[in-house]
Amino acid sequence: MFLQLNYPKNFKAISGFGVQAKLLGQVFRLGKSKWFEQNSDMPDDIKAMIFELQNKGRTVMILARDNDIQGILSVSDVLKPESKQAIKELHDEKPKVVMLTGDNLQTARTIAKEVNVDDVEAEVRPEEKSGRVKAFQQNNVLVGMVGDGINDAPALAQADIR
Repeated sequence: MFLQLNYPKNFKAISGFGVQAKLLGQVFRLGKSKWFEQNSDMPDDIKAMIFELQNKGRTVMILARDNDIQGILSVSDVLKPESKQAIKELHDEKPKVVMLTGDNLQTARTIAKEVNVDDVEAEVRPEEKSGRVKAFQQNNVLVGMVGDGINDAPALAQADIR
């Protein structure tokens, strides 16, 4: 017995938001909750669920078919045990530690509080990160950068310390 797969058409990655494609005549989207809040009326119970998950440090994604929400996915990074110690050691040297992330503000603040980060810049799109690094540098700030993916490559290249 073979499973027949249907392949999506018009696949698009929307930078900083998610992906969308057409499948069997319907448009499917998977991405950040903010993307859906901007483009549809989201029921209050779903907003409350998203808020609760974000306050637990989770990243929330929504799956929709033709703008009807079909599901909510939440994921979280596991903090490395050495993260808190590394930030403590940075603080011993007196720099300001800033988290620059594409995550929403609630999730970012929860994680930042856990590891004692000084400041958070949230909902920064991948193409904006290197500009934020440049802005720090223009204020005579020496920038060290740690990144976790291809989206961080331009900001890593811009940083003084990688």
